[in-house]
Amino acid sequence: MKKAWRIIISIFLIVLLLGGVFIGVGFLTGADTNRIYSVLDARYNLTAWIEYFAEVYNIISSEVFGGNAGSIVLTTNP
Repeated sequence: MKKAWRIIISIFLIVLLLGGVFIGVGFLTGADTNRIYSVLDARYNLTAWIEYFAEVYNIISSEVFGGNAGSIVLTTNP
């Protein structure tokens, strides 16, 4: 079982390293982060997920800590 986890972690680290290399090459060749975000948002609805997790966090923190302690306020860029 140890060997299986070693293989899984190795694959994960290789994928993470390749992702970093691809992002680095993208930035070096003039990638536009707004364009990348808009494509990912259109495909995976990132804004809705971010708002959902912020709302859940705010609900949990208000129940645990009471009041507005630890609330997340999202701002949008026009």
